[in-house]
Amino acid sequence: MTLTASLSHALEFLSPIVESWEFNKIPLTLSVSGPQGSGKTWLSSHLTDQLSLKYPHLKTITISTDDFYERRSHQLKLNKNSDNVLLHGRGLPGTHDVDLLYNILQRLINQDTNFKIPVYDKSLFGGEGDRADQSLWTQIGDKPVDIIIVEGWFNGFIPLSNDDEIDAMIDSSDYLKLYKKDDLYEINHLLDEYLKIWELFDYGITIDVPDLKWIEQWRIEQEHALIASKHEGMTDDQVSKFIKRYLTVYELYYAHFVQVGIPNHRKIKNIKLKGIMRNLKLTLDQERNVTEVKAYKCSDD
Repeated sequence: MTLTASLSHALEFLSPIVESWEFNKIPLTLSVSGPQGSGKTWLSSHLTDQLSLKYPHLKTITISTDDFYERRSHQLKLNKNSDNVLLHGRGLPGTHDVDLLYNILQRLINQDTNFKIPVYDKSLFGGEGDRADQSLWTQIGDKPVDIIIVEGWFNGFIPLSNDDEIDAMIDSSDYLKLYKKDDLYEINHLLDEYLKIWELFDYGITIDVPDLKWIEQWRIEQEHALIASKHEGMTDDQVSKFIKRYLTVYELYYAHFVQVGIPNHRKIKNIKLKGIMRNLKLTLDQERNVTEVKAYKCSDD
């Protein structure tokens, strides 16, 4: 596995942005999006470390959307009360506390200080997971955050505009035909709730995986590492069943997302940033080597 090239390309992409950004006005918010096991968490963590070293006067943090999964008690109620099998277990749109994530990001953007960010422990309850005790949450000290990195597997995915579009996707996918149309319609509707999060992103880095079959292999490797460190987690068979629900979302939205990247909602006024790319796409092979680097041109804002 070769991930250092991803880090190098990401730093090359971000450096002119950071050096032109007017941090006295507003923090810089970056999305890192990529499938499970593709290296997005590794990349986000090392970006935080490298940006902190390169720009020690700036405070950089990483937030994972995974840390905003609903508590286990809420998920168990959802499992009991919803017939939608795609919502049975964490992971898909509808299983996060979106309002909590939005409020946390707004506090960071408004340069608030002295509060905590939730942490989710995926190893608990045999790998089903739960929100960790508040004593383990990430503490934001008395210095405002300058660079906010938000990593998540479906960051920037945009819902289809109507049920007819979903029907067309189902007709072209043997995999989607395995699920009830109403369940897929509901996931599409729930994805709407996340758009207010995507609108807070200034720039985006997308990890492009040409063959989604690699995800299961990578996710099993992740679980083995989790079990080694936490001594609790899912079996390989449980991971395989777990990841199949995610593939519905990839089938519906991923191909379009890797083409367009993070939506351009935030209006970047700094004249020095005119013409700087909004999105960076890093295409990987099965060994996670970077095979293609592509930047998407920023609009004139």
